[in-house]
Order: sequence, then structure tokens, then C-alpha cells
Amino acid sequence: MNILLLARRTFSFSHVVFILALLTLFAFQFEKFANDPGVGWHLATGEYLLQNETVPVIDPFLASDPSSEQPRAWVSDQWLSDLFLRTLYNAGSWELLYNVFGFIYLLTFFIILFPAVKNYSHTFIGAAVAVFLAFKLAQIHFILRPVLFSFPLFAYCYIKLLKFNRNEKESENELIAQKVPWILVPIFILWANIHPSFVIGLLLLLLLVTGKVLDQFLIRDSDTFTWQHLSRHFKTPIILFVCCALATLINPYGYNLHLSILDLSGSKFFMNLNEEWLSPNFDEVAGKIFLSVLGYILIGIFLGGKVSWKAFEYLTLVFFTIFSLKGIRFFPYFGIVAAPLLADSLRQLGHSKIFHNYRSFRKIKECFTSIESKECYSVKFVSVTLLALLAWGSVNKTVPIFNSLFNSLFDLPIGPSREKFPYAAMEALKSIDSEDPTIVVFSTPDWGGFITFVGNGRIKAVMDDRNTLLGEDIYKEFLDVMKPGGDWLKLANRYGADYLLISAKSPIVCDIERSLLEIIYQDSQAVLVKL
Repeated sequence: MNILLLARRTFSFSHVVFILALLTLFAFQFEKFANDPGVGWHLATGEYLLQNETVPVIDPFLASDPSSEQPRAWVSDQWLSDLFLRTLYNAGSWELLYNVFGFIYLLTFFIILFPAVKNYSHTFIGAAVAVFLAFKLAQIHFILRPVLFSFPLFAYCYIKLLKFNRNEKESENELIAQKVPWILVPIFILWANIHPSFVIGLLLLLLLVTGKVLDQFLIRDSDTFTWQHLSRHFKTPIILFVCCALATLINPYGYNLHLSILDLSGSKFFMNLNEEWLSPNFDEVAGKIFLSVLGYILIGIFLGGKVSWKAFEYLTLVFFTIFSLKGIRFFPYFGIVAAPLLADSLRQLGHSKIFHNYRSFRKIKECFTSIESKECYSVKFVSVTLLALLAWGSVNKTVPIFNSLFNSLFDLPIGPSREKFPYAAMEALKSIDSEDPTIVVFSTPDWGGFITFVGNGRIKAVMDDRNTLLGEDIYKEFLDVMKPGGDWLKLANRYGADYLLISAKSPIVCDIERSLLEIIYQDSQAVLVKL
């Protein structure tokens, strides 16, 4: 009997959802995990930090612009993440990076978020469904870049503010509040050095302050509402916001970090250039999950019982819905914000009349009620499972499930894909006997980071995907000349490029073949040309 009880608790609905999420992540999400264009320069930045023991203020990787007397100033806004990435890579190569990132991603949703959603909604099943949908929605941005570190930080910040906001009560003479989450101040110091997404963490604090004001307007009439009374409610959140905002200035670049973020976000050109900033495609899986989450929340609100949300919950849902409609990179944050509200909506839906007036629906509710009464969720079980998976993968230098399932069938390597990045062309370039200590390569920005990483300081790209470093002009000029008949050779010569490395499918390949330029290497993926 004890064995049966243990098995039932171990394989509860919530635990099965966790195991399903784990299997789908490790089995299917790692195939193109390291294919982001920035992976190479992130790892190179980490190596720079380890060797020089200082944060770069001038770009050390790209070929310099001869037309400019000043070197390129660079705000490395993810320097601490880059240091962590390179340390992991040096310790265990790509395998360790994959294992640690998988661990952090699962930790975000099933150790940080799930218990909070369950406590908020008072339902295991609703929490499991909501967290799983958030987990799947966020996979659109499951990539080997520092942005993934922002997910647990954002989830932790949101949960702390949600708890602080909901647990506040008022007596006749005093305000009794949940302990103020001052822990967020050091969290924002860390966050500001890890990834620029700390800005949306500050937005959460502003929405909390705004929500406090709106709550007071809604529950009080003009006779009982006073500014003195209002200040008692939002004074502490304002102080917390100010402290966290000041904490983000504790970084190697000071307020220049914030200016660089404003420069990027204020550029319409870059917002339209990068796919992650574009509006979602609702024909794709992520877009359908996004609409489903919104739909379930609305159904729960209109058909279920009365929700007890405060203004902060509504504001966060509305704002992150709008952000997600503008750019798909906000999907992970929307999923985290929506998870508690979706779980609560599903619980409220169980109180709707349809589950009382119709016999078939009553049986469905009775079934879920029976499952709910026997449910359990153990953070210890999840933690031990993840740690065991991480330890096994690290010791055996493998990516569990992915290596076992896919490499045995398709021989898929880990790391940047050989189908996307020009490994063979770079080997041909490295084998060239050149008297120059530095070889400059004119190539697409998508290959710039890879060239930096593989070139190991000797081979320098002209461009990579660091938008704020290079500015709009060079990207616009590049897009303008990289077409048949375009003056791409003039742009390459301006940067002193020794070689041209382009995709074999580039529209200028025909121009190259008609020219007198020497083709050093060519295959179905890339063309290497001596300039």
C-alpha cells in the first residue's frame, strides 16, 4: 500500500506534466540551440574577460573602420553572462552549456514558477496546465544566449511583487503589509550585469505602483479618498522602485548602459530588421499557444466565478499582451505573467453554471475534483531529478536524451550547426599562409560572431549582429550593396577586407563568378573569395 501511495505521489498529474516538459525540451529543442548569430562573440567576450580581467569598453573583435579616427566604444551589456558562458565552455565544452541551460530553463518554470502559481490559484491541475503552456510558449526564445538567464530573474521578481501586492491588508488605523521584498535590490544589481531585460523588471515595479493607485480609486469614493491615505499605499512601492532603479547603475558602464538600451529600442530600423522584434505569426505553434492562453483567461473570467484580481494583475496582463503583439521576444515574459492568472481562471471556470446544470459536465468536474484531491507537487522531487540529469550529463559529457535519441539516429552534433555556419570555409581560410598578423573578412553579420569565435583573434569580421555597436548606417549600406550589380566591393575595400565570405545562395555569387576575383574555396554552403 505504501508503495502504491508513493507511486501515485511520484507520478501525480503535476509531476507527469513536469516529466513531459523535460522530455520534450531535451529531445526536440536542442537541435538548433546554438544557431543564434551572437553565440560566437558572446563566448569570445567571456574569453576576453578571463584573459584581461577587465570589462571591455572598446570593441576588441571586429576590424576597425579606417574612416574613423576613434575606436568603436562598446557597452558589453551582458558581460557577466558571457563570463559564465565561457567558464562553462572551458570546463565542459558545448555539452556542459547545453545541460546547464536546460537546467536553468526547467528551474524557471517548475521550481520558481509552479509553486507560486499553485499557491496563487489553489489548484494543482490549473497550475500544471498554465505553467506547461508558459513553458512551451517561452521555447520560441530557448537559445544559447544570455537572454535565457533573464527568465528566472523575471519570474522571481514577478512572484515577489505579486505576493507583496496581494497580501497587503488594511485595518482602521494602520496598513498591514507583506514584508517588503528588498531582496529585489541585489537581484537588480545582478540582472543589470547579466542582460538588458532588467528594464522590464523595472516596468513591473512601475505597474505595481500604478496598480496601488488604481486600487484605491476603485474601492473608495470621493469622501474617503485622500492623498494622505493614498501615499500610505504606494510610498513603499515607490521607494522600492527607486532603490531597484539605482541598483541598475551598479555596472561597469553606469548610465551609459541605459542609454545603449534606449538607442536600440528607439531604432525602428533595427526593430524591423531582427525577427525577434517582429509581430507574431499566429499560424505557428507559439502564436497559437499565445492566443489559447488569452482565450482561456477570457473564458474563465466571463463564464467562471468572480475573480479577485487587483489592478496590478490586470495591468501586467494587458501590457505584456500588447508587447507580445508587437514582438515575439516578449512571449516568455507574457507566459510567466499569464500563468497565475490562467490557473486562477481555470479554477473559476469550474464554478460556472455549465458544470452544475448539465450532468455530463458535472461528471467532468467530479473527475477533475477527484484528481485534484489526490494531487501533490514536490519541489524536492523536481530539484533532485534536474540535478541528477545535470550531473549525469556533465560527468558523461553528453546531452541526455538528445544525444541518445538523435545522435544515434541522425548523428546530429551539438554546437553551432554545420548547415548554417561555414566551418569548411573557415578551415580553408585558417590554412592560408599569410604574412599579415590579422586577416579581415567581409561577410554577412549573421556569420560575424562565428568568424570571431573560430578566428581566435587572427581572423576578424567586418560586421556582426551587435546592432548598437555598429549603428544603422553600416547595416543599411550593407543591405543596399549586397545585390546583383551592387557596389559591395567598395564597401569591403573601405574596411580593408582581405577576403569575402558569403553564402553560396547569395545574390552576388553570379557577379563574383563573372569577375576576375579568385575563388579560394567554394561548396554548397559558402564561397570564399580573395579581394
